[in-house]
Formats: sequence, C-alpha cells, structure tokens
Amino acid sequence: MLFLSLCYMGVTCLRVIFADWAVQLLQTGWSLDAVGASSCILMLEAGGFVGSLVAGYASDTVFKGRRAPVISILGFLSAIPALLLMQGPGMKGGSVGKGGFGITYLPDFLLTGDYVPQVAFLMLGLFSFAPHVLIGLAAREWVHPKAGTSAHGLVSFIARVGGAAAGAPFGRYVQTQGWGGGMWLVVGMSLFSGFAMLPLWYKTAFRESSVGGDGKNVKKRQREPPNQIESKNCPPPPAPLRPAHHKERDR
Repeated sequence: MLFLSLCYMGVTCLRVIFADWAVQLLQTGWSLDAVGASSCILMLEAGGFVGSLVAGYASDTVFKGRRAPVISILGFLSAIPALLLMQGPGMKGGSVGKGGFGITYLPDFLLTGDYVPQVAFLMLGLFSFAPHVLIGLAAREWVHPKAGTSAHGLVSFIARVGGAAAGAPFGRYVQTQGWGGGMWLVVGMSLFSGFAMLPLWYKTAFRESSVGGDGKNVKKRQREPPNQIESKNCPPPPAPLRPAHHKERDR
C-alpha cells in the first residue's frame, strides 16, 4: 500500500493543481480570456471521460486485470501536457518567456499554435483522470475483502497530502519560480507517480482460493475422501426396511 499511496499522492497533487490554478495559468501564461480558459476546462473533462474508459478496458484486457501497468504508464504520460503548457509566451521560466530553462526542441507548431492549451488539457484529462479510478479499484482488490474500505481510506488519506501541497505551497512556489517552474514541478510529480508504481507492475487482485468461508484451510478438506466429509456434516442414513415375509421367516 505504500507505493500505491505515494502514487496517489502525486496524481492528486497534479489534478488539484490544474483544477484550482487552471484559469490563472491560462490567463497569465497564454493570455487567454475567460471563454478560452473555459474551453480548456471542457477539453479536460472530455479527455477524462474517454481516458477512464480506455484505461479500464486496457487494464482488463491487455494487462489481464493488472492495474499497476496502466497507472504507471499514464503517470509518465501526464508529463507531456505540462511540457506543452510550459511553452506559453507568458510563462516565466518557459522556453518562450524569460528565464530560458524550458524545452526548446519541440516543433514550431507546438510552440506557437493557438490550440496548444486545448490540446494540452485534452491530453491531461486522458492521462490524469484514469489513475484516480484505477488506484481506488486497486486499493480494494489487493487486500482481503473485509479490509477493502479501510485500504481505500488509507490511500485516500495520504493522497490528501498531495492535494494540500497543491494549494498554498504550490502558489508560493509559483510566485518565486514562475509558471514555468511550476510546470517543471508538475513534470516531476508525474514522473514520481509513474516510478512509484513500477514495483507493483505484476501485482494482481487478492484471491481467496485457499481460504474457506469459516476461515479454515480448504486444501486440508479437499484431501479427505468425499464420504468422510459427508459423514462429518450429515447424519447417518436410516437402516433399510426389511420386507414383511423376511420378518415371518425369522419367527
């Protein structure tokens, strides 16, 4: 649960950052008005709808019910939209703005296109919404059914640490490092989430194949002959009735 909780903390920090700071980011870094910023939020929700369906299908079919590979891959991919948003003309610390520590090897249409924020938020929805669904599901699947709700509550509790860090601490960091530095922090959180799930790559759901309903080992029961098991659980059969002529002969 430790690695799952750490991954959930990073994913929650990333999502809360874009949920709380998206409008200010787009207005400051990309000079968008309220309508343009709201269109990016629409793309974020649309990407989350599609991404959750695709991730669930891939986890069930491609990876045979394993959740960690999909969560890890999506964590790494979540760094891409942050790198795109870093190219805004108003991004202090971005490749176009002042500071100059952003990436400069992207094609020109990704550096100057007006549609870059919409594409970035669409990709962000595709890559960041699905891990929330799969992490909650994995927390319940990887433990005994009686502890599923407790496990989900534990990982959610640790995830709130990431959500809290996305508030005032992130705002103070942006004040000193600019939005370009803030996007580099998002890139780091994305990579952190992806790496946190690598040790759980082959983790599968908890199975009760060796535990019976009363908590005893089923394997020991299966070694006993069927008639012996029935004799323990069922009363002995009644004695067969003898025909009347046999009784007269006995007399």
